[in-house]
Amino acid sequence: MEWPRSQQARLNSLSSCSDNFPVGMVLVQSNSRQALGFCKVSLIPNLKDACFVESVIVHPQNRGEGLGSLLMKKLEEYVISRNLHIVYLSTLGQEKFYKKLGYNECEPVSLYSFGLRSISSGPKDSKTKNMETETCRTMIDRKIAEVNKEMKCLLTGPPPPPPPLPKQPIGHNVMSVKTYMKKELAKPWDSKD
Repeated sequence: MEWPRSQQARLNSLSSCSDNFPVGMVLVQSNSRQALGFCKVSLIPNLKDACFVESVIVHPQNRGEGLGSLLMKKLEEYVISRNLHIVYLSTLGQEKFYKKLGYNECEPVSLYSFGLRSISSGPKDSKTKNMETETCRTMIDRKIAEVNKEMKCLLTGPPPPPPPLPKQPIGHNVMSVKTYMKKELAKPWDSKD
């Protein structure tokens, strides 16, 4: 209901979840087995003790009951149990909710790693590393040349006019830029027990 997506896209997203990462957590009402909320959290490849909350959703009929806070608390407990101590997320209009939970605005963080990994696991000498680096550079240079060639073809005429802005109902304040937020969770040795 919140994010229009095809049934297949939803199934693909759910099937990527596992007992490892990414992890999907479902809040279920015990007597009816009805799903009340869902969240998904993934590792951030270039940050060793951090994760990114991809989505948090509570069924519209159950909002305002503290279930979003409960879901986030359980998510934080889980990531601490996995030795992760920094949680990042992005939000569009729910900044107050996350601030109440201890999250603060931060610089954008990427969930994706752009480095190429080698398939072989054996030790590498500097010559092999240089060859891999050179191959990567060659591939990137080739791709840049292809894009530049395509851009030259596209830029032969005047640019098209920008598309019209979407119509918003009067008084409807919709934020258009995601806010990135972060929370540093207490490490076991930080507790005062």
